[in-house]
Amino acid sequence: MRWCWALCVACLLLPRETGAQPPTYLMQWGSFGTEAGQFDSPFSLAVDSQGNIFVVDYRNSRVQKFTPDGQFLLQWGSNGYGDGQFAKPVGIAIGPSDLVYVVCSLRNDVQEFLPDGSFQRKWTGGGSVIDVDAAGNVYVAADHTIRKYVNGTEVLTWGEYGYGDGKFGTIQGIAVDGSGYVYVADRTNGWFQKFTQDGDFVMRWTWPLGGRVEFIGLDVASNGTVHLADYWNSRMVSVSPDGESFFTWGGPGEEPGQFNSIWDVVLSQDGFIYTAEDYRIQKFATGPVPARPISWGHLKARFDK
Repeated sequence: MRWCWALCVACLLLPRETGAQPPTYLMQWGSFGTEAGQFDSPFSLAVDSQGNIFVVDYRNSRVQKFTPDGQFLLQWGSNGYGDGQFAKPVGIAIGPSDLVYVVCSLRNDVQEFLPDGSFQRKWTGGGSVIDVDAAGNVYVAADHTIRKYVNGTEVLTWGEYGYGDGKFGTIQGIAVDGSGYVYVADRTNGWFQKFTQDGDFVMRWTWPLGGRVEFIGLDVASNGTVHLADYWNSRMVSVSPDGESFFTWGGPGEEPGQFNSIWDVVLSQDGFIYTAEDYRIQKFATGPVPARPISWGHLKARFDK
């Protein structure tokens, strides 16, 4: 009977799916094309302090800026390797003073811009995803390595290829919360990991239900809820701050609230959720925090430490 007891304990340690009400669909904008307000693979999103949305338009080699309600404001960039140009842009982030940072898959650098798209500077050290903390420190990830930059100078590197704490298969999402913790989505391993700003491992949350998942974008709400874009299943996964529960929303399709090849997710300071797909951006009102299904301690968080 010992194995039965062990199995019961193991089941209780797993995060539980809840039937929480998903975020409320509000609106969408965009279509396939090259004109202003159109997209061809918008791989990454960022939001500034005013709630404006910045979109990396991968195949169009540009950045587009919109109001919170999807009104086109401006665009910049062209295909190339000069200052202010892009070679397959894949990641974008907004830092203090609304400075904009962009990384490209075919450029080994980070470019910095003013909110109006004016080029400021660049430094060596490209990657596939990027985020900035409240102090202006920049985190760039590529494959299985994370690099931290202070004023354009690399000060820290962590990560290695593998399956385990502090190891990565393919990093395709990074986000820094208001307390400076760094969250990393691993497309290959089907999990996200949480680290301190010094690269120390804190916890890992693994998809518990079996089957294939591909987490390629994530962001963290002010209440600690982690929102993950699951590319393989065309859905969102929202995980409670303690990792003990989660719920999924969306699903394959082109109707409002459904997703077709979802690439990224970002939250505004006032709590709205924006998602990016092959040709459109959708906006949602923040949903509830997934309810805790059990009452005896933060077992999942401790289990993965």
